[in-house]
Amino acid sequence: MRPFRGWLLRLAAAGFIAVGLTGPAPGDVGGCGVSVSIADPVLHCEEKSFWQCRREEFSMRATPEESAACYDAIPGMCPGASWPADCEPTPAQSQACIDLLQSGEYVDIPTPELLSSFNTCNLCP
Repeated sequence: MRPFRGWLLRLAAAGFIAVGLTGPAPGDVGGCGVSVSIADPVLHCEEKSFWQCRREEFSMRATPEESAACYDAIPGMCPGASWPADCEPTPAQSQACIDLLQSGEYVDIPTPELLSSFNTCNLCP
């Protein structure tokens, strides 16, 4: 009876390993040709522009008048925004850029310098 039990345990272990090896890889949720969503270029433009204005206002690098003009320009800049050909950043990549601009940790760094120091907002190189 013992040899049969040993073989049964080995067979069960082999089956468990086979299932683990043939299943989808971690991170392949949905898998099988599911397309990756693309960040909305208009929303990204609006958010990025807003936080660029907000950073300058909060750090007092812009006067109240300059800040107001910056905010007022956003609606006219973004309605026709689109990604360049062969550029399809994900919503997570877009959000990483916005998070960088929102970060209080870097507020003392002027926005152009911040954007050139980190490639987070370079979504379409």
